[in-house]
Amino acid sequence: MAAGAGRKGLKLALVQLAVGSDKAQNVRRACDFISQAAKAGAQLVALPECFNSPYGTQFFSQYAESVPSGDSCQALSAAAKQHSVYIHGGSVPERDGDKLYNTSVFYGPDGQVLGKYRKMHLFDIDIPGKIRFKESETLSPGAGITIIDTPWCKIGLGICYDLRFFELAAVMAQKGIPFSTMSVCVHACVYVEDFTRLCHFFLGIVVKSGCELLGTRFVSSTTCSSS
Repeated sequence: MAAGAGRKGLKLALVQLAVGSDKAQNVRRACDFISQAAKAGAQLVALPECFNSPYGTQFFSQYAESVPSGDSCQALSAAAKQHSVYIHGGSVPERDGDKLYNTSVFYGPDGQVLGKYRKMHLFDIDIPGKIRFKESETLSPGAGITIIDTPWCKIGLGICYDLRFFELAAVMAQKGIPFSTMSVCVHACVYVEDFTRLCHFFLGIVVKSGCELLGTRFVSSTTCSSS
């Protein structure tokens, strides 16, 4: 968990989680981190993408819930009210009728929902003989941007692969939004050169769009080596 001071005295906490197969335990751990952050003085706490669920197309339907009436969402609402903090609830698999979305919900310090965002850019990759992963086989894309008004500034929401499309951040910047929170899922096995390239990529988006990015992530509990 990382915390820092932003514009106009905003103190925020960025939470990282190792997510497991137990949904209820994932939610409890997220709420524990929110409590720790609030006790440390954080006014805004941001969680990672799919904080309540393993990340994979085979898991989305199993872990999906209604938004904002699902158990995970209700737990975050209660945590926001209990600790009087703003919460960017990372994202959860959302079920809406016969469709699934990757959805982020933003809560005020009274526990009320201030807005929600459905991941717009779904990650699809198909390299023959190497890797195939398509979110679009399970998830539906969202439409439109979400802007949250806070006492400090306006905040735009984004999820993971959205950051590959700097136009989203550019539109937010044009609307006077100083920064966007990006909830991200990554594997624990990230080497130094990959991390460096990722940092350069983030910097490029900031320079091109004029909109600062704040990123959170979850990692798998898998370990790996460079051999």
